[in-house]
Amino acid sequence: MKQRLLIIFLSLGLTINLSAQNTDQNSNDTNEVKTATDNFLHSMGGKELWKQLKVLKFQHIWYPSNRESYVEDEIIDLTATRSWVKMKSEVFERIRAYSPEFGYWSITNGKFAQGSVESMENALKRGPFNMYRIIAAIAREDKRYEFKMEKTEVGGAKKIAVYYQQEYGGGITINYLGEPIVWETLQYKYTFGPMESYGNLRHPKWALYNNGSFRYEMVFLVGSSTGVDVNTFKNG
Repeated sequence: MKQRLLIIFLSLGLTINLSAQNTDQNSNDTNEVKTATDNFLHSMGGKELWKQLKVLKFQHIWYPSNRESYVEDEIIDLTATRSWVKMKSEVFERIRAYSPEFGYWSITNGKFAQGSVESMENALKRGPFNMYRIIAAIAREDKRYEFKMEKTEVGGAKKIAVYYQQEYGGGITINYLGEPIVWETLQYKYTFGPMESYGNLRHPKWALYNNGSFRYEMVFLVGSSTGVDVNTFKNG
């Protein structure tokens, strides 16, 4: 009888211990979150730089699997949900922009189209989860954002779950150096290559989109502490 009780107690002890370990793995400890976000921020250029930035300008070369490559220039406002993009190849040109002031619009091969209300609402909803706005939010300690640690299947990595105004919108998976290796939202996922320096900023040199159907290379990346003119996002 005593032997049976001992086995039961040992089994219970093992169960409790394993449960505690599992809880630890899912921990959203404040110190763990701060260490992860600080390391991520440092890997991209550091807090002092990012908290001053108001706009980013960069150029990608995209390599789709089903059509010709194209050059993409983008301007991202880090102070609000505004974006301007120009995509151009030998046979195709498209400009797309969105902002709270001028809505969502595009010009494709010279033809203007005003985006739907739904297109604008989707842009505003996913905008806060843009990786660059997330980095700026960490640097500025933006209270609208909340970060937690989320499980990841990538060995040795940590995943930072991102919430904006209490709504979950995706996450950033970082390696042991704090460098981003995956950025995902509810709509898409990017897997990153090795880091490269662009002036004082650092960023992955290339990325694969979703299942690899698209790939891009970063050509240049520059930031500015001077705000962008809102008319940049206006048609014409």
